[in-house]
Amino acid sequence: MNLVVCDLGTGTGLWLTDLAKSQPSAALHGFDIDTSQAPPKEWLPSNVSIETLDVFQPVPERLLGMFDVVYVRLFMCVVKDNDPQPILLKIMQLLKPGGYLQWMELDLAHRSIHKRSDVLSTTKFEEMNALQDSYSATRDKRIRPTWVTALNESFAATGLEVLADDLNGYSHAGMPIFTDTAFMTWYEFGARMEGRTGDEFRRNLQEAQDEYVQSRRGIAVTENNRVVVGRKSL
Repeated sequence: MNLVVCDLGTGTGLWLTDLAKSQPSAALHGFDIDTSQAPPKEWLPSNVSIETLDVFQPVPERLLGMFDVVYVRLFMCVVKDNDPQPILLKIMQLLKPGGYLQWMELDLAHRSIHKRSDVLSTTKFEEMNALQDSYSATRDKRIRPTWVTALNESFAATGLEVLADDLNGYSHAGMPIFTDTAFMTWYEFGARMEGRTGDEFRRNLQEAQDEYVQSRRGIAVTENNRVVVGRKSL
């Protein structure tokens, strides 16, 4: 029987199109609330399909118990009220008995600041980090979610057997790329903040960006990747 895979929150569909190269006989299905980033269906591999799905709405009957594997990543801005349980319950409906869930998420509780030389200043990065903590505690917990650290416990509470719970860091070579990505995320959050808090966040963000440029990208902020794998009972 051919493998049936679900990429939940597929975005650009890149993970599926890459997987299609090594799994040409698998049926690969991507779902997202907004599929505008994905390629036209005419440009997708023949075994890849991408369609619209809202994880907070009832699962369509045709998808119930359909998938051998569900893959989820970077849902920190999707999870509501610091609780992944509602999404996990929907994923349980998507999985076949004995099916597998792999969830990869940034664990922001393990954020750290690095610099290539002790002479470099990281003052603005540290201020930015503290401001994020403050904003997360009072306004928007998505900036520093705590549910990621306990994701394995959420798996178990949903009835999934936890097979792996790994925390992986970044190599030095990958740190500038990750930091560039972090700045893009901060700018997106900052654009949505209002009033004095928004002004302060954007000002600190620009100062941290200046500090980064002056260091010739010799400063990095990193968070570890947490990968949890679980299996639905037979």
